Amino acid sequence: MCTYNGAAFIPAQLDSILSQNYPIREIIIQDDQSTDDTLRILQAYAIRDSRIRIFTVDKRRGINHNFITAIDKAQGDLVAWSDQDDVWRPDKLDKLVADIRKEDSWISFHLTQGFIGNCPAEAGPFDRRTPNFGLERELFLGTVPGHTMLFRRELHRMIRERVPDRTLEQLSEAFYYDAILSIVANAYGKVHVIVEPLDFHRRLPTSASGGFVKRDRMKRSASNAILQILRCMNPLRRRKIRPYFVRRMTYLSRLIDCFPDATHTGNVRHMIQSYQSPWKIIQFPCALVQNRDRILYAKEDHELTAVLRAALFAITYQDYFAINLK
Repeated sequence: MCTYNGAAFIPAQLDSILSQNYPIREIIIQDDQSTDDTLRILQAYAIRDSRIRIFTVDKRRGINHNFITAIDKAQGDLVAWSDQDDVWRPDKLDKLVADIRKEDSWISFHLTQGFIGNCPAEAGPFDRRTPNFGLERELFLGTVPGHTMLFRRELHRMIRERVPDRTLEQLSEAFYYDAILSIVANAYGKVHVIVEPLDFHRRLPTSASGGFVKRDRMKRSASNAILQILRCMNPLRRRKIRPYFVRRMTYLSRLIDCFPDATHTGNVRHMIQSYQSPWKIIQFPCALVQNRDRILYAKEDHELTAVLRAALFAITYQDYFAINLK
């Protein structure tokens, strides 16, 4: 767990971690120079439970550096990533450990249920579909959130050995470290999902996700589809958003190039090449249609709907990067 000014939320999260059914070997917490009571709270917990190890960074270097160096300190073979303000269900680790061993995956993750306020009793709705999480989807938006994943420490070690520090710093311009972990694991086909919510993910009204305030805009309707297409065809908006996608595409390519023995990179390389082609206005939508069952959040029930959505994805994917305009 990496913390920063989380005094209001940390007790509930730590209590849920300490109440796990699965026996935990160690709890590594690294603080990013909090200015509230976070450290005092953490130290009080550490006095009561010897498994808690607290570290502080010498200066603020961002979330990626904080998590990478915190994971470096882990001693266990399996590592769970924790946000400072969520609440875990008691059987979260039990089910993740069983799944990662059964599937022989490098990452196992689960669905999550958001909530606004101070307790899971206020939990909101969640999507029960099985999400796409392969590299084809990762090109646009990661769907393996760090707070839901359990991963093998050997995956982290492999990244540290094969990806130069300078490249990791550059990757931080496009990806959080949880996305880097899932991209590499997906490149080898070593990610598995549990289609069940095993934690409550706090969504503050002031956060980037905005809680559930955009839910009406996300509803599947003809009017919303038309508005989305018109919104994404705005030339000014396209010029602003394109650099974010190009950067993500460039750095994803650079990352998977560090793993030439990976076996599941062909489709995403083809999609990137089609975007870089002089004929991308034709080739890129065709590549998206070919990968229609992998790029959308979940597989469509109706084939025609899937084809239409995938063909238009060359325009509508920009909505995933719109947050960067704020």
